[in-house]
Amino acid sequence: KILQSSLYHVQSDHYNSSRMDSKDLFLGALEAIQQTVPEILVQCPGKTFCTVTVYQAAKRFSIPQQMEELLSELKTVLLFIQMNAHVETDKREIEFAVVRGMLDRLDPHSNFLPPEVLREFQVSTDGQFGGLGIVIGLKEGKLSVISPLSGTPASRAGVKSGDHILQIDDESTVNMELTEAVNLLRGRVGTTVALKIERKGTESFSLSLKRAIINIDAVQSALLKTPGRKNVAMIRVKSFQANTYRDFLKSYAKLQKDTKGTLAGLVLDLRNNPGGLLEQAIVLSDFFLQSGMIVATVGPNRTVLDQSNADEKGLDPSLPVVVLTNQGSASASEIVAGALKYNDRAIVLGGQTFGKGSVQTIYKLPEDSGLKLTIAEYWTSGDRSIQSIGITPDIYLVPVVIDKKNLDYVENQYRLEKDLEKHLEKTSSTEDKPSFKLQYLAPTREEEEEMEYSETIDIQKDVVAQLSLSLFDSEQQNHRLAWLEQLKPVLQQQQKRQEEKISKAFQALNVTWNDLPKTAPMPQAQVKFQLIQKETIVSQLKAGTEAVLKLTLKNIGKGPYVKLLGSTDSSNSIFKDLEFAFGTLQPEQSATWEVPVKIPASTPAQETKISVRFQEEHGHIPANIDLFVPIQAEPKPHLSYEYKLEGAGESTLPRKKTLHLKVNVYNESPNPSHETIVLLKNLGGKELFIEKGRTSLKSIPAGGKGEVDFAFHIDPKFEGKTIPLELSIFDNELMGGILRELELQMTSKKHFLNPPEGHRYNPPAIHITTKILQKTDKPNLLIQGTAEDDEQVKDIYAFLGEKKILYQANPEKKKSLPFSTPLLLEKGSNTVIVTAETTGIYKTVKSG
Repeated sequence: KILQSSLYHVQSDHYNSSRMDSKDLFLGALEAIQQTVPEILVQCPGKTFCTVTVYQAAKRFSIPQQMEELLSELKTVLLFIQMNAHVETDKREIEFAVVRGMLDRLDPHSNFLPPEVLREFQVSTDGQFGGLGIVIGLKEGKLSVISPLSGTPASRAGVKSGDHILQIDDESTVNMELTEAVNLLRGRVGTTVALKIERKGTESFSLSLKRAIINIDAVQSALLKTPGRKNVAMIRVKSFQANTYRDFLKSYAKLQKDTKGTLAGLVLDLRNNPGGLLEQAIVLSDFFLQSGMIVATVGPNRTVLDQSNADEKGLDPSLPVVVLTNQGSASASEIVAGALKYNDRAIVLGGQTFGKGSVQTIYKLPEDSGLKLTIAEYWTSGDRSIQSIGITPDIYLVPVVIDKKNLDYVENQYRLEKDLEKHLEKTSSTEDKPSFKLQYLAPTREEEEEMEYSETIDIQKDVVAQLSLSLFDSEQQNHRLAWLEQLKPVLQQQQKRQEEKISKAFQALNVTWNDLPKTAPMPQAQVKFQLIQKETIVSQLKAGTEAVLKLTLKNIGKGPYVKLLGSTDSSNSIFKDLEFAFGTLQPEQSATWEVPVKIPASTPAQETKISVRFQEEHGHIPANIDLFVPIQAEPKPHLSYEYKLEGAGESTLPRKKTLHLKVNVYNESPNPSHETIVLLKNLGGKELFIEKGRTSLKSIPAGGKGEVDFAFHIDPKFEGKTIPLELSIFDNELMGGILRELELQMTSKKHFLNPPEGHRYNPPAIHITTKILQKTDKPNLLIQGTAEDDEQVKDIYAFLGEKKILYQANPEKKKSLPFSTPLLLEKGSNTVIVTAETTGIYKTVKSG
């Protein structure tokens, strides 16, 4: 039903009919299925059919050539899967995957919304919900209070940042999923919820709180002073939800009252505003405008479906306005920025916006799920498309961070709408250029994050906000273009001031960063690149270690290099966008710059290409450097375990009394493990209350053992026969370990755990015989190996990147399963993930 309803809306309402490709949608659906279910493999060798393998059954399906055939063929595939998939396979999740995969082929913003995602989406757009007023997160497995919101039940009851919530009503929060905790805390206004709180330095205590309407804070405001001591209102709009415009008006009215109507200007901060409700963006734009088009909704073939224009009730046009944007400003915030810029009402200052100019609507689907579908496109004033272009600021700001370990001088290339897979192409060729471009010395990343999550506006370290305030001290004009012309000397002065700051920051790092005239004698570079570990030059790196990239450059030419800088490019994010500053180098002068890097322990074996590119003030560019750096993987841990349940085998397990599950974890690998985390999770409800369910064993030496003691109790009212649990043991840095479901069985005669205690359990082992780390010019490679287990191997499957390349069942239930699969390699680094599952007579265990 969900598939049928989704496909109906897609065919009826999707904005771009050219995306209605039955073959592409069909392949997208099958790809999502095989990524979701281990025992499904899809192979499409030609253009007319695909073979779907489900465990041991295989069937060929025709690729639909017309949209009318798509639903029927997908239904046939789903029926085949339902008949042959394992009993425990969630058929509902398979249908979800089909719809999700199909929508992925349309555009980046058409999405399937499962019930829990749809509920959260509705909360974010409504702008309010029934709750306690706390921002929560997970810290070391504990449900922690990030921040109580002022004026809410939680803040009035004295809940503090850093508190741990141990219990919600009758349920333990130990290893509870964040979404589950949120659902338990939210509820009908006026109802109560009981919390047990742990606070550092005090004994745990209980609170009973009554849920109230919690408004999501979409607007922040502050009264600021310009360098010339003028009053300027700054209003930050963080998102466009149902209460945004109302809260904006309240903030503006208060600031007007506080200054007795003496405001000299207004800064509208739309940085990192991802958008939201269109009608809220329209009414906010209208507040500033007295005439002109705000936005048009355009359908297929450039058909105008709707157009919103400003009325004559806008803000006093003599009050100057500056709009702040960056790459995080998207959708509705781009509409506001575009409306104010192209109606010449405001100067836009900051960075290029994201470029999301498409319109989505929500359709309700069966089983409380939803469909977010792209149905149109936004155009701003002057028939300008936002899609894949964005809004170009009048004053384009380029942040510069001068830091020895984290230099960021080269303008960043952010991932925008035009970089998303399957993005809709721009429908307008109109692209602006900024009137002025200005580099500025920016705060560090840590300082930026502090500002982003602050509950109040603080511009002490916000250089962009400070720059915007300086604009209001100039002689202001009512018209945007006239004001920009008036600002030229002010901006030139700011540019000079920022260049001086940048130069001083470099000087503090012993780098000369000054301007020199271009000379006839040419410089020439002699470059040496080195990898350093523990003060030793190395030719390869090891996962789990730190290293230094050292670049030394000597000018062996006759003329100087001016503002010389190198930067890296790599497909491996560890080595991407690293920068080396050399500054001004006279003939025979040399300089060295070192960049520290940390190779995560979980990094797989690979040979990474690193390219160094240079830039120089006068175009004297040294030759590029390309090198390959082998990375040696750290061996995955081989952990095994055994456990013993207190009271197992007795006719009755005591209720409400604390019971203990003792787990021994063994490290059977030749290397010590990193921090080893052991978790016990309740997969049921309040029938079982976990008192202690998370332990860190730190490092277990090779051949060593770690001991864990979990504690829980059973609800006295529980009369069922089974309680599901999950035991997980993993190396926190290597990300390797064991995940296993357990059942606490309670019959009329005895109580026991399944799988039974008294055994040492091992995950399956995977041995790869193919040489893993190698360079080749050939397009094909054969991956071979064996999966082994002391019980039995259930099956094995493999992915090349996101593409599934192997599924192999083991119907004979052998302890060893050899496998072999050919790879069609892609240019660059190819990563293969192999996973084995074991069952034996017990529950499935996975190892990768």
